[in-house]
Formats: sequence, C-alpha cells, structure tokens
Amino acid sequence: MVVLKESIAMIEYEDDPFYFFISILGEIGVAESWTRLFKIGPLYGVEEPIVVGKNADIVYMKKDEEVARFDLNTEVIEDIGVRGRHKCCQMVIYNESLLPIGGMHG
Repeated sequence: MVVLKESIAMIEYEDDPFYFFISILGEIGVAESWTRLFKIGPLYGVEEPIVVGKNADIVYMKKDEEVARFDLNTEVIEDIGVRGRHKCCQMVIYNESLLPIGGMHG
C-alpha cells in the first residue's frame, strides 16, 4: 500500500516473468472500488521491489544486485548506479527539515 499521485494505491507483483500491477482505491471502505490502472511488464532480471518514490517511480533490486528505477510517468527504466544485497537492501525517503531532530523548544 502506498500513496501514488495523491491516491491510495496498491502495488502487487508476480515473478517469472516479473510484472507490477498497480490499483487505486476509489472510495475508502468500499472494497469493490479498487481499479487496476497498470500492468507493467514483463520486466526481466527483477529480484524484488524495494520502495515506491514520491515521483511515481518504483525502485527495485535486479537479479545482478544492481538497483534500478522504473518511472511510471515516462515508462523508462534507469540503473541508479548502486549495488545492494538481496533481502538486505532498504531505501528511505529523506526530506530536509529546518527544525532540529528533537523539535523546537522554548
């Protein structure tokens, strides 16, 4: 479950060959309001998805331990230029803040 373009979305995947399925929720609390938007694939050499970015992109680990990004807007795959380890790779989204980590006091 992710937020994708200001909507609640679910990204599912299946292996061999690898596909992403992206659905969005039309109305909270109504199970029948899920709509499948995309079926992406087949993508070869994908090991596992890692994170969904804020700019409608999916970052995933390839079978050769390279990390790649699939841009949902342009449908372009781009190698990021870093290596990870299967089942040991995690990404987080960092937002710079002007507030100190402990919050403001005073």
